[in-house]
Amino acid sequence: MKTVFFTLLYSLMIFVAYLPQNSHALLSLESAVLGNFSDKFTKDKDPLDYIFQREQNLSGLSNRDYREKLSLYRGFYEEGKNLVNQCKRPYELRYASLWEKSQVKRAFGATMQYFTLDIVSRSLPQYAKYFEFSEEDYTHLVDGIIQSSCSNNISIISKKTLRNNFLLRFKNDSDFRLPSIVGNPLFADNLQELQPTKNTMEIEFKYVTELFRSACAWSGSSEDFGLMTPLLKNPMLFSFIVRQLEGQELEWKSATNSLQKKKTDKVLNVWCENLICRRVTPQKFKLNVYRMIGSDNLSEDLKKLYCEEFQAMDYDLKATKDVALVKKMKARGFEEENFLSSTLIALITGVPDFISRAKSFSELDDIFRSSLDSTWLNWAKNQMENIKREVYFEEPLTLELVRNDDTFKPFESRFDLFFDINLGEFDRSVERLGKVQTSFEFEIPTQLITYIRNEILHSDPREKVAVENMQKRVYVNLEKHIEDLKKRFIVIPWKGDLTQFVTQELVDQVGLKEPKAFQFMSGSTVKVKLHFSYGAFALKTIKHQRDVLNNSNIPK
Repeated sequence: MKTVFFTLLYSLMIFVAYLPQNSHALLSLESAVLGNFSDKFTKDKDPLDYIFQREQNLSGLSNRDYREKLSLYRGFYEEGKNLVNQCKRPYELRYASLWEKSQVKRAFGATMQYFTLDIVSRSLPQYAKYFEFSEEDYTHLVDGIIQSSCSNNISIISKKTLRNNFLLRFKNDSDFRLPSIVGNPLFADNLQELQPTKNTMEIEFKYVTELFRSACAWSGSSEDFGLMTPLLKNPMLFSFIVRQLEGQELEWKSATNSLQKKKTDKVLNVWCENLICRRVTPQKFKLNVYRMIGSDNLSEDLKKLYCEEFQAMDYDLKATKDVALVKKMKARGFEEENFLSSTLIALITGVPDFISRAKSFSELDDIFRSSLDSTWLNWAKNQMENIKREVYFEEPLTLELVRNDDTFKPFESRFDLFFDINLGEFDRSVERLGKVQTSFEFEIPTQLITYIRNEILHSDPREKVAVENMQKRVYVNLEKHIEDLKKRFIVIPWKGDLTQFVTQELVDQVGLKEPKAFQFMSGSTVKVKLHFSYGAFALKTIKHQRDVLNNSNIPK
């Protein structure tokens, strides 16, 4: 299954750094299922805002927003990777009947179909406007792909309403943003030159129309998903649909630069009564969906279903009666299947897939090198600026937390926090034994440690207010000690809030300590010791700063 991640994995390599979007998302097709769509077309009705809100002005985004964007994008990859790894473990698929399993598969396929049609109906008009399609040309395009692609048995939306959907979104202004790196400072500067916009738009336009054909051609069969097969077997997209059916979304935690799932009502749920599929409320979906025998939760059921039914799924040429579809299936290659999936992911996240954008694989050498080359080029430019300004030290002092098997003792009742004070990579490469060390010790109430441990054991980490209240209480207890510590330094070797840094590490250590460690905590206080290890270059910088403070002559 390594090949499944090929395009997304290398797209992640294009980034210069972890950047970490908000997509009012998409206008729901629910209004188009049984009725005229035109009177329901409103910009403020956007129920699928669980996707990143890409229509906002990207030029106003901060680095934190870009980091969040990449984290959520990477979450697609990680979730898919976790799903593939889960399939390697033993599992048992047990539905009460084949009919129940068939209905769950059909509902899953209908959800993928619904979502793909929806997002294509937003993106296709944007591509057409870029290429300056006239209204007549666009109408011919829409009529052609609907008549030549859509199954007569499609139940989620009628062909007439689907056509109106496409045409109205072309006539009306839309805030939907196509995948783009324009204005994003965290991409390599030369990517736009390596992949000109016109070329990439032509390639993406082709794959978006093919996405429509793949979704609209499905007739509702739970045993033959036709051209939609590559989308359903893709673990990243499958995990995304699982989150919708389970009522979950990914959330980025800036404090720890980590992702977690949280519950949400803004999800897409589709259920099928026999062969008729309709969007339903989350409550109705959970009431109707069939669960496995002995099921723990719906998410695990669907993941097991993926491992058994979808992971190795391929086109069923014998079951497909449409000669044109069979011909299309045979013509599809490995690359096209993967590029279709990566294009859909790009539409969801707003992060382009650079491999599918390439006209040939020979272009990819420069694409893959662009991030590395850009990093060194920017470094060289900065160094030249430093030399021109005659800056004495080109790198800042950094205070870095050190936690490894030598520094963290999970069975001891005391708390030791180790920090390295470095200037550049030379200091960072030297272990503590090669540095000048000093330490400071203070005591905190044992009750505070007990409180932290109880909060970790019994509170839901997704409850933001509870976590923040705990950290505030710890912060208040540590603040005076850190202020006293600062008075002991002639030159303070850090900037920013060290108290917050120590608070987070202390909470983390309490969570990692073994239960026996707390049994040895006797008395009313517990010792906390901060260890500082100075690198040689860091010491030289501090001496230089001290000389400046003392108005002494600085040696050249």
